Amino acid sequence: MNPYAHIISMLSNKKATINVGTKLEVKKMPIDLTLNELFYGALKKINIPKSDGRPQCITSLKISKGLPVNSEIIHNLTDGRTIIFITNDLPHKHFVRKGQDLISTITVTIKEMLYGVQLVVHTLDDKQLRVNITQVITYIRQETDVMVLLIDRPSYQKIIRGEGMPYGENCEKRGDIILQFKIPSSHDQSVINKMICKTPSEMEDFMIL
Repeated sequence: MNPYAHIISMLSNKKATINVGTKLEVKKMPIDLTLNELFYGALKKINIPKSDGRPQCITSLKISKGLPVNSEIIHNLTDGRTIIFITNDLPHKHFVRKGQDLISTITVTIKEMLYGVQLVVHTLDDKQLRVNITQVITYIRQETDVMVLLIDRPSYQKIIRGEGMPYGENCEKRGDIILQFKIPSSHDQSVINKMICKTPSEMEDFMIL
């Protein structure tokens, strides 16, 4: 008698279920993130709606520092579903993100454009930076001996190095804060016209009250 006969009998009578070619269920979901969440990183609780007979659930998702916009985060749920979260930056009161740089557009008067202004810039990590703008905030195009001020589209910008978004979870490198400028659209056109085609000597004597 085969001493292993009872083992062979047990194995032959046992039904084995093998799932071949099972398709993994994958869904995509947008996720809105604040610049502060992206700056510091976060553990975000997300409500997953019910689908295909699976109940609604809440999951925790790790947000890495400096995550680029439209990043895809693959997350496996305990019920077998796989969710691909696609990130989107929510609007911020002061900044718009471009890569790892933060752009802030500041409204200035014509007088401030010509004679300078002191600004206080609030960073995402709660610093207050005092920035002195001493340069004319306009693009100056030289035409013979006349300077033309294109004050409706100032191109001068101030760059504050290393105060933007982090480049990664364990990276100390950061992007920049870029200050751009504009004047109110309601400015009297006659005042603007007075500033066009001034010679250098005339520009020194010209004062906007």
